[in-house]
Amino acid sequence: MSAMSEVLWTPESDRSYKGFVARLGMSHFERFDRMGLKYRRLDADDRFIESSTN
Repeated sequence: MSAMSEVLWTPESDRSYKGFVARLGMSHFERFDRMGLKYRRLDADDRFIESSTN
């Protein structure tokens, strides 16, 4: 959902994956955990890994 929002709300000229990840921040993942949502976390190399909540 976060990525979809990024694509729909951010002008194409302002989009960058690195910027998106920086804006998302770890606090966003903590919020997902508290809500009991299933998602995929990023590892240090920005590859997707399973969340501990899945």
